[in-house]
Amino acid sequence: MTRFVSGEAEMEENPILKASLSMASDIPLYAQLTGIIKNTITSGTLRVGDLLPSEAELCDKFEISRNTVRQAIGELEDEGLVVRKRGRGTFVADPSTRRKGVQYSFTTEISSMGKHPSSTLVSFDIIDPAPKIKRLMALEDGVKVYCFTRVRNVDNEPLILETSYYPQHIYPNLTREMLETHSFYSLLYHVGVVPFAAEDSYEAVTLGEYEAKLLGCVPGAAAFHHQRRTTMENGLVYECTSSYMRGDRVRLEFDIPSRGIIGLRSNMLTATAGEAIMTHRLKDFEPWVGEIEMRTNGSIISGETGTAFAYSIDKLQDRGRFFISPMDQVYEGQVIGEHTRQNDITVNVTKAKQLTNMRASGSDDKTSIAPPKVFTLEEALEYIQADEYVEVTPHAMRLRKILLNETDRKRASK
Repeated sequence: MTRFVSGEAEMEENPILKASLSMASDIPLYAQLTGIIKNTITSGTLRVGDLLPSEAELCDKFEISRNTVRQAIGELEDEGLVVRKRGRGTFVADPSTRRKGVQYSFTTEISSMGKHPSSTLVSFDIIDPAPKIKRLMALEDGVKVYCFTRVRNVDNEPLILETSYYPQHIYPNLTREMLETHSFYSLLYHVGVVPFAAEDSYEAVTLGEYEAKLLGCVPGAAAFHHQRRTTMENGLVYECTSSYMRGDRVRLEFDIPSRGIIGLRSNMLTATAGEAIMTHRLKDFEPWVGEIEMRTNGSIISGETGTAFAYSIDKLQDRGRFFISPMDQVYEGQVIGEHTRQNDITVNVTKAKQLTNMRASGSDDKTSIAPPKVFTLEEALEYIQADEYVEVTPHAMRLRKILLNETDRKRASK
């Protein structure tokens, strides 16, 4: 095996070739190979840009077919762990270029932990989708879907109850027997259906009688409800899955960038009515993996310095939500609210109502002002955009633009 380091060839046996497969194991050979390569990458033994053994080398070493090797490499490529380069080989992918939210293989994931995965097919049908499934998958009228329910087992103990929906046309000849003997994701991979992105949601629930019976739990037991919608690179939805995971056997772990933790604790406490407990510590320094999605709405900015009046705030309430109260002192460039649209808007809240002796019906209605949004320091740090600061003084905390003058901001944005 030749490994290239800094442009120089270095003769060294690839660590993948030092492993071995178990022909007597119930775990499929492709899943064993996938687990070996995945562990070698995630442990840091292979680094970004390192070359994997060729298909021929893997076939000779493990005495397996080329299709088995291609299936394993395909699984790793779907997870974004490796990248194929035509005419050069397969390389360990850069974490900053890995796709997010792609489909993972249950068999591969569990096998890589050294445990035995298996599935029990509960039901298999071809149906007209319910309105909710039809909407989630953006299906046209008359399109049939596969609907099958499986119990996913780890070491012969039930772990997940999974109900999946797939358009029939993506794999027209699927049968119950094929599902019981093959990985459906592998079947899809061979016909060119490759996951590109996925939307996931998790919710803590209690199990009903039906779910509890299949998972070997008592009704009312705690569980995670996981919903996933998977799309191909062209944006077409090809999978919708609803899963119940036993709460006593599942633990969710997340690696979150430090900048992504800002504001998370407050949201968790709000969502759990103050019952959540959250701790964190620095794990490691890792490559930048991209921007974290922030708010999309623009800011309401004060264009004048002075005292904010109820009259002005009342007239501007349809523009967004305010962070200030009447009679607060504001200054030019201060962020005083959140705009309902994506762009920033500069307003004058220091304008008072003009006094006059003339009276007219309806012109002297009482003002009704919504309570202002009050930020904690953590929430403010999470909220601000790239061109804003959090200003903290002994008496107040405010948000402001880095450039206070509107003309300067317009000039800088060009």
